Formats: sequence, C-alpha cells, structure tokens
Amino acid sequence: AFLAGSPGHPDIWGSALMSPCWGGTLFLAEVQGLPQDPRPCSRDLYGFHIHDGKSCDGTPDDPFSNAGQHWNPEHCPHPEHTGDLPPLLASCGYALTLFYTRRFVPEEAIGHTLIIHDRADDLTSQPSGNAGKMIACGQILANGQ
Repeated sequence: AFLAGSPGHPDIWGSALMSPCWGGTLFLAEVQGLPQDPRPCSRDLYGFHIHDGKSCDGTPDDPFSNAGQHWNPEHCPHPEHTGDLPPLLASCGYALTLFYTRRFVPEEAIGHTLIIHDRADDLTSQPSGNAGKMIACGQILANGQ
C-alpha cells in the first residue's frame, strides 16, 4: 500500500509491505510527515488499521469516506478486529514499524484500505478505539501494483 495524507494533511506519505510468514503476515510500514505535537511529554501515537473499504475516495467533508470501517470479518469486539494493527509511534513526524500477525495472510488484505488516524487507538472504545479522524489512506494492492 502507498499511503497519502488527506487534504488537511498533505505532507503525510509512506508505504506498507506485507509478506507471508509462518502462516501469517510479516508487516512493515514506513510513514513520514505525520503531525507533530511540540509540547513536552506529547504522545505522537496514531491509530493504524486495515479498513474494509475498497478505495481512498470520499467527499470534501470526509476525504476517505469510501475506506469503510475496520476490517472485521469475524465480527469480533475491538481491539480484536482482523484489521486492528499496533499503533504507529512517531518521532519528528516519522514512523517505522515491523510486526508479525496471524490474524490474516497478505492475500486476504488485498483490495482493502490501510488507514492512519489522528489519535492513538485507546484499545477499549467500541466499535473502533476512538482513534479520531482518518488522516492518511492507502489501498492495499497485490505486488505493489
């Protein structure tokens, strides 16, 4: 997936790669241009999820409205959705994450959207962790197409 920021966050860009590994997925993402909070002790954490929509299109008021909701084919409570990913931890607007999951294999994620939210996922609130607005989106494609 190639990630791009919303009109309100045009400096965000990045990419995510998924590889099959041990019956699950090895997931790597690199993102730049994330908003920075200059206050001391700020938490530059961002919700990061796979959504069930097929595109990053939307309306002027909701630029990624077609990205859909959290990908949750098993109808599990949050944060046990298939598409619930670890939050992005940024430093100076940059985030790099690498993790392994058995919640899905890469082929199952193709065609969905990858979303960055403007707040950290609280891992509690239903249905989606109170992670705030969608500030970046990328469509998950096969072989980086």
